[in-house]
Amino acid sequence: MREGWMTGGESLARGCGPMARVAAAMAAFVLVLAWAGPAAAAEAKVALPEAAKACVACHKPEFVAKLAADGKPLPQHTQVADLKKSVHAELECTDCHSDSDPARPAGTDRKAKEAREYTAAMSSNCRDCHKKEAKKNDTSIHTARLKDGVFQAPVCADCHSAHTVTRKVAARDPCLGCHEKAQATHAKWLPNTRRHLEAVACAMCHAPAGKSMVVLALADRATKKPAIQGEGARDFAAFFEKADTGEKGIDPVELRALLGLVNADSTLPPISLRGRMELVAPADEHGLADNSKARRDCASCHVAQADAFRRVSLAYIDEDGRNVRYPADKEVLTSIFSIDSVREFYVVGGTRIELLDLLLLLAVFGGISMPIGHQLVKRLVGSPAEPHTPPPGDSTNQAADDDASNK
Repeated sequence: MREGWMTGGESLARGCGPMARVAAAMAAFVLVLAWAGPAAAAEAKVALPEAAKACVACHKPEFVAKLAADGKPLPQHTQVADLKKSVHAELECTDCHSDSDPARPAGTDRKAKEAREYTAAMSSNCRDCHKKEAKKNDTSIHTARLKDGVFQAPVCADCHSAHTVTRKVAARDPCLGCHEKAQATHAKWLPNTRRHLEAVACAMCHAPAGKSMVVLALADRATKKPAIQGEGARDFAAFFEKADTGEKGIDPVELRALLGLVNADSTLPPISLRGRMELVAPADEHGLADNSKARRDCASCHVAQADAFRRVSLAYIDEDGRNVRYPADKEVLTSIFSIDSVREFYVVGGTRIELLDLLLLLAVFGGISMPIGHQLVKRLVGSPAEPHTPPPGDSTNQAADDDASNK
């Protein structure tokens, strides 16, 4: 499927001579000047680089349409307003689109036969900056599918849109956007499936090479939404510093103090902790393995001293939408002082509080031993003697009756 381009000055874009190419570049420059007026002032929160502005002048729906071989336009990929809000706003377009030349129409010498193949090829540019993620992704099942020629397999831009990607934490695992039947599939063998998908990140099981941990995130107790720095004038960064008196990470006692600071203002919605199991290094999430290698053993988590519970962090969302982790002592999951603090995160067999186990055993032992002990003592001591009552007509009884009558 061959691609063509159609712009507002179609004859210029389709021209192949040197003068036509120069004219196309000049036209783009004129459009830059027109675009950089009131519209630019209205969206001046983040200024695009000058060279990027030249690209955007043409790459707007009203000026250009990217066509497939059948003549139908393909979806536009440049969203200027979103691009200015993205983490890539300060990059030049040619940092990623290194094969572009303003003096010639794009697409004339591309090797990709269809748009999807081009998208997959462009994703290779991400590795220039995101080296750790790319190295992990090279070992993933997604990359293996691409190498097999399955271009519908996920690439970088499918999970992280190149032009609109932000630092905001996803409301749920992006995996579920494609794997819509994940819950039904897991329900065939995984008990309490919905709760597992909420409290366990997909990569926790499907990227088994990565180290796992528990993240206790501050969240609105009623809505369950993550707590954001600055909302309601709450300064979580300052609360953490104040609570961590030993500067060695939050321990169980300091955790109680932290929640006290967070909820000191009774006019604000109460905040609690919601636990979730994630990978320590976000880059490891890209090393997704084949399903046959995914964790399926319940003992990975539901046993005392499981590996994931050796690493614990507290978390909140900063003003830019980034997930901020603060180190915590692993004892916050199992300490008697944490009963109220982590009441919304409990893993059967994994986060047991040993003191409560002991108290439960004592209560059970006491409940059983009391009646047994009572019967044992009764047998050893014997029952108290009961007063003897002679049967009717007995001489002793008759004598007592006669005495009573005489009186």
